[in-house]
Amino acid sequence: MRVRGSGLLAAILLFVPSHAPAQNPFLAGNNATAVTPANVAAAQPEGVVEAVRAVGYGATLARDGQGDPMINLNIEGAPALILFYGCDEGARCRTLGLRVSYNIAGIWPAEKVAQWNAGNRFARAWADGEGDPVLQMDLIPGETGIPQSTFGTSFLTFVQLKREMERFIDWPRSAAR
Repeated sequence: MRVRGSGLLAAILLFVPSHAPAQNPFLAGNNATAVTPANVAAAQPEGVVEAVRAVGYGATLARDGQGDPMINLNIEGAPALILFYGCDEGARCRTLGLRVSYNIAGIWPAEKVAQWNAGNRFARAWADGEGDPVLQMDLIPGETGIPQSTFGTSFLTFVQLKREMERFIDWPRSAAR
């Protein structure tokens, strides 16, 4: 194969790493701000709140019945939670669970739960004790946490899965009245 002139330059440029500053691909949500390079760790609930806010969603830190941190948020009109797991007396938590649940008329059939789970890789669904759909996606940030851009990508993946779940269960038409 012969390469001449500008073709040679183009071939070389394909294999030379770019030295241009990397663009931050993680700007999303309403009034989003650029994500900072700090890591997001389950052991630092305030940092998780800030990471959620950085992608344009409001978040409020609270405590659950066992005293562990939890974050209340609203994702496009649906109340949602970020739950903290593996905590030691309300601190030093190890993992996170993003969760949204729906109150529907009737019981969500086991066949639909299985159908949803078979077609979705990153989050799982189940019917709660009242037969209502629940969607959860777990994050394992490890002791040192994960980059905010990774958290943001994961969070926005959950938002997209929430949208797909709402179409799947025909929300809000299936809502209990």
